Amino acid sequence: MTGPEHFQEAEKLLRDATMAGPARVAECLAAAQAHATLALAAATATALQAALSLIGDDHQVTEWGQAIGATLDTNQGARIASALYLIDEWEQNGLISADATLELRRVLGTGGEG
Repeated sequence: MTGPEHFQEAEKLLRDATMAGPARVAECLAAAQAHATLALAAATATALQAALSLIGDDHQVTEWGQAIGATLDTNQGARIASALYLIDEWEQNGLISADATLELRRVLGTGGEG
């Protein structure tokens, strides 16, 4: 099952628990909790994999990355390139100003150039 499928199953089991007889409520709730936990784990793993190129490498990050089968690229250049991409996206979507973009680029050592 995928993360979203686990989430949907947890919701279904919670609905079932509201209509189940007393003998089945605990079973539905326990199964719903298990599926919700697996959905959360999948969402966390997805977020970690997406963020790996932006964060530094440390022992815990490496272990989690290996646990989810992510390629660990802790190359400083790759992290800066990913950060620059996000900065440009944020500016294009109006989340940050052009001045903020230039300052962030300066801080990242790109001289404020696009």
